Amino acid sequence: VVVRAKLPSATGTWPAIWLLGKNIKELGGYWYNEGFGKTVWPLCGEIDIMEPNVPKTETLATWHWYDGVKYQMNSKSVPLSNLDASQNFHDYILEWDSTSMRIYLDNTLVNEMPTVKPYNQEFYILLNVAMGGNLAADIDSGFTNDTMEIDYVRVYQ
Repeated sequence: VVVRAKLPSATGTWPAIWLLGKNIKELGGYWYNEGFGKTVWPLCGEIDIMEPNVPKTETLATWHWYDGVKYQMNSKSVPLSNLDASQNFHDYILEWDSTSMRIYLDNTLVNEMPTVKPYNQEFYILLNVAMGGNLAADIDSGFTNDTMEIDYVRVYQ
C-alpha cells in the first residue's frame, strides 16, 4: 500500500492513514452491515501506517492486536517536519508479505513486525482527519479549516 499525501498542520488535527480488519464488529460500519462484522477491536487488528505525535514532530507506525491473552501493541516513530509534511507530498508505505510487515516514510523504515494473527485476513484502508483526541492537541479556538491532500492510494499485489 502506498499513500502519497500532504498532512494538515493545524493544532488539534489528527490525520491518520490506517487499516482495520474487515471482520470488525462496529455498528454502522460498512463491513458490519455487509455481514462480515464478527470480531471486536482489537481482536480484528489495526495497522496504523501514519499517525503523527501530538506536536507533529514524529510519525508513528503502529500495530494493535489481541493475542488471546492480552492486548498487544508495536509502535515506533521517526522524525517528521510538520511544515514539510504539510507543504510537500510524502509516501506512507506498508509492505506486507507472508512473513512480515514493514512501514516506511518515503524510503525510511519506520517499523517492522512479523506477520501474526490477526493479520492473516482481509483489511480495508481508512484515510481520515480527526479533531482532538489523544494524538492531537486541544483544538485552537480560532480553527476554521485544514486539509489532508491525497495525491494517490495504490495497492499492489
